[in-house]
Amino acid sequence: MIAGPELFAALGGRAGVGMIVDGLYDRLERDGELTRLFRSHRSGERQRLKEFFETIFGGDPRGKRDVGMQRRHAGRRISAEESERWLAHFAVSMGEAGVGAPAQAAVLDLLREPAARLVNDGAPKEVLQQAIVAAGAGDADAVARLVEEYPRIIDQRGGDGVTMLWTAARRGRMPVVRRLVALGADVEIPGSAVHVTQVMVSPYCVAVRSRRSEVARYLLDHGARVDVFCAAFLGELDALREHIAAGLVDAQSPHEDFHPVTPLHHAVDGGSVAATTLLLDSGADARACGGRLLTSAASQGSIDLVRLLLDHGAQAADAESLGPVGADRTIGTLLVASGFDLNVPIRDQETPLTRACRADKREHPETVAALLDLGADPNAPNAKGRTPLATATSAGFAATIALLRAAGAR
Repeated sequence: MIAGPELFAALGGRAGVGMIVDGLYDRLERDGELTRLFRSHRSGERQRLKEFFETIFGGDPRGKRDVGMQRRHAGRRISAEESERWLAHFAVSMGEAGVGAPAQAAVLDLLREPAARLVNDGAPKEVLQQAIVAAGAGDADAVARLVEEYPRIIDQRGGDGVTMLWTAARRGRMPVVRRLVALGADVEIPGSAVHVTQVMVSPYCVAVRSRRSEVARYLLDHGARVDVFCAAFLGELDALREHIAAGLVDAQSPHEDFHPVTPLHHAVDGGSVAATTLLLDSGADARACGGRLLTSAASQGSIDLVRLLLDHGAQAADAESLGPVGADRTIGTLLVASGFDLNVPIRDQETPLTRACRADKREHPETVAALLDLGADPNAPNAKGRTPLATATSAGFAATIALLRAAGAR
């Protein structure tokens, strides 16, 4: 879903995309309803958005690949009219930036489908939260009452995209699953158990992973599919081979726009070495999103997955985790030996060492000791210029301060 360089040139290159994004967000800030939906309190947000749109419109990739439009706005209540109005603002901003009609049409064609997938109308946020809690608790009568009062809540997505059915499937709440399916719930709407860092999986998929076999069988009997993403995540190799034979080895999830999420992401996030091996041997590309894949593998503590990805071209320098380095240095040692730089801030924020020294992470002297032993510079600052010693001192971490000073921290 990323355009070619011709579109980027037609938009005026980096300067042109910058004008479009500035115009768009100037308009959004004047639109009271859309400001509520699309504003961000993160510093530097406009710059990140310029880098994001530069990449998807065919420019050279810049910045960190985070999530696409759907994941960024998952759980927000957005109507079809609001989605269309966002697109209309984009079109006006392109016109004001002097973009020609053919390029405008190409951009709108690119954005229309993901914008439509943002639509998530139904009940107010607090009512949706109540409904998801009721589904997780197994209260089928409360769920049915809320669906009767707010019919569109049945497929409305909450945080991380989860629906009532997804939540009930994960918790094994069979009476709620039956009631929702009988009321017409969509059995395929995916969600995520871990914010941003884990792929979106279907209710059936999460039921299997959560060992809710009765729920999983019921969902299969009522229309759930074991698609290529589900098969990869669960390590169901026979089904995965059939999907690969059908040409789906590098299929892109429709729920993850712009930043490609493929069966390989699902296999790695699912922790399946066998499925990951099968996909890589079948031609899946570990290089395009190698940092994302290595981060997932390392975070799971899977040295086998880390080795497998490195052997297939993933770049250690792009990883954002060294695994459970305080308890086991195996993954950290391998990544550092393969090119991971301990002294470069990850995502332009913290180095592994400054992160380990932060007050909000509690004191972890074993992690600090491991990082120093692996070669971390005790004086390398984070992106804001703050050193590990300054960070640990403000946190009052006596053991960490002693380790840093012994290593030469100033």
